[in-house]
Amino acid sequence: MGNNLTYRTHDPAVFAPKIEELVRKDVGSALRLDYRVHNLNVPKASLGAILGDGATLQGGGDLPLLARVDIRLPWHAPAFLMVWMRRYGVRAQVAGITFQFDLVRSVGGTAQLQLRPGTTPRFIGVGAADHLNRVAGLAERAARLARRDALIDQMVLRLEPVLQVSDDGQTPRLVFATLPRGTGFLGSSATTDAGEVIRLARDIEAALPV
Repeated sequence: MGNNLTYRTHDPAVFAPKIEELVRKDVGSALRLDYRVHNLNVPKASLGAILGDGATLQGGGDLPLLARVDIRLPWHAPAFLMVWMRRYGVRAQVAGITFQFDLVRSVGGTAQLQLRPGTTPRFIGVGAADHLNRVAGLAERAARLARRDALIDQMVLRLEPVLQVSDDGQTPRLVFATLPRGTGFLGSSATTDAGEVIRLARDIEAALPV
């Protein structure tokens, strides 16, 4: 089985290096990427709680988060991929991923990717939205990476994706919350598509006014 962001351990010291290895492959880096683990101080689960995780999901509930692994991405300013890991039985499984890129060009407000079923994706908001919409295919590329569901380790994960560029008087920043993409048979492997997201971020930044 490949690396599908699901690991038979609750220990971040064990699964964090495996996450870094996957992201390093996704961005095509020959060098190890710096990362930091944020433990979310989840109390050690009882056997009953672990056995009940499946029923929690079937009932529409959320499983507790174990940790967030922040991986430094190759970019000309601070940029990170934050991988959120949750408890699922005796395993740790990805719950979602969030990209964050500091930008060197001003956004002039806030622009967000609009995703509505049956409509063409577009950017809406104040300032940068018009500039981004002028770039042919940019919103469509972003929409393909904005996943509402993903098959990982024979399980369908769901998340409402968000892509937003904003400065609001602070550092101009792109934030993109989405899911990894399952690959292989029934999601036996996975990719964060980090390389493609970096290229998308580069094109979004280039479209902003100087």
